[in-house]
Amino acid sequence: MVETILTFGARNRLISGMVILLITVFAGFGASQLRIDTSYDSLVSPDDPGWPAYNQTIAEFGSDSTTIVYVRDSKLWTADKLATLEDFVFTLEELSDLENIDSVFHSTSIRDRDGFLESQPLMDYAPVDDQDALRIREDALYNPLVSGNLVSPNGYALAINLTTRKDKSDAEFNQRFHDNVQSVIDKFSGSFEEVFQVGPPRLNVEIEKGMFSDLAVISPLSGLLLIASIVFFLRTFSSAALPIATSTLSILWTFGFMGYFGIPLTLLTAIVPSLVIVIGSTEDTHLLSSYLGGLDPSKSKIRMAAIRFMAKHTGLPIFIT
Repeated sequence: MVETILTFGARNRLISGMVILLITVFAGFGASQLRIDTSYDSLVSPDDPGWPAYNQTIAEFGSDSTTIVYVRDSKLWTADKLATLEDFVFTLEELSDLENIDSVFHSTSIRDRDGFLESQPLMDYAPVDDQDALRIREDALYNPLVSGNLVSPNGYALAINLTTRKDKSDAEFNQRFHDNVQSVIDKFSGSFEEVFQVGPPRLNVEIEKGMFSDLAVISPLSGLLLIASIVFFLRTFSSAALPIATSTLSILWTFGFMGYFGIPLTLLTAIVPSLVIVIGSTEDTHLLSSYLGGLDPSKSKIRMAAIRFMAKHTGLPIFIT
């Protein structure tokens, strides 16, 4: 029974070729629908008992997805520099997907003056002169809710907090929001000594880039190591092509399956290609070794005899694995 199954391809080459071609084409369409999910949510089971409480917290207090734009300049507290900062903040405020923005232009100054509690906006608009700018700096550093949160203790750097509305079904959110923020940063980068963004969108974009970079290096290296091992131990170059072919088809079929069933490529599943090459090659190596051992020049149909020899001696364990 097992021998019959394993020798079917050799006995029916045209049918087997057509079946493999049809499955590969079908899998190719599925692979084109494969999603990439590098978010933290992909590492947590959707059935985790903590999700309802988390979702309720988000509904009541707003999104927890916050991007921080860091701005540093030794001449930050001057009228010209704060005017540029104002344009920068108001440009960020116009970004899509934005739920809330928190900066020195959206903060309240609370302090005591002559025994009275004074509460007023820290800075509605940029000051007209440097003296007002220094007064605003003093108020910002005096307020414990601003100092160390939106403004660094030394006053030379500040943060702009961007809270975003994140839809889990929106696969393009991270890349889109990261690019939108980065385009604004690039526009104003020459106006400050240092400006950059940190937060989940940038982290997810960087993880995705790193993941594909690793795949582009690790998978080919795995394949080359496999080819070198087979050539070294089996002493035949033609046999090295078989594991690569089966690995390539297996990876494509796996990605096709993931695409059709909505299983995303995550930090965990990104290792699948290398695993398929390494684990799948063991069966290929056993089959090749047995096939080469069954080649007998004295028989009329050398290849078919070797295939039957291979199926007879390694068929059952290979079929089970």
